[in-house]
Amino acid sequence: MKNFLLVVALLLSTSAIAVVRPVPLLCSDAKTVVGILQDEYGEQPYWAGKTATDAKTILFVNTKSKTWSFVYFMDEKTACLMSSGINFKIVESI
Repeated sequence: MKNFLLVVALLLSTSAIAVVRPVPLLCSDAKTVVGILQDEYGEQPYWAGKTATDAKTILFVNTKSKTWSFVYFMDEKTACLMSSGINFKIVESI
């Protein structure tokens, strides 16, 4: 997947050099990850999808504090925090 992203970045750029940095994954028991997001951050499932390899992904959002977390489920028992942040908003167009 990392190689694919590098190829796409190189194809789309004309004068820029693409830098691929590994994303640190924070993985744990799925119930623990979801529990922390819901209980400590007040985030709830907002959007769900499946990857090309049929893995489940869920975007958790706290609509009041505008925090968000993107979680990748390795399987039924293991979840990884891919990314999280602040200032969540719905974009009408890019």
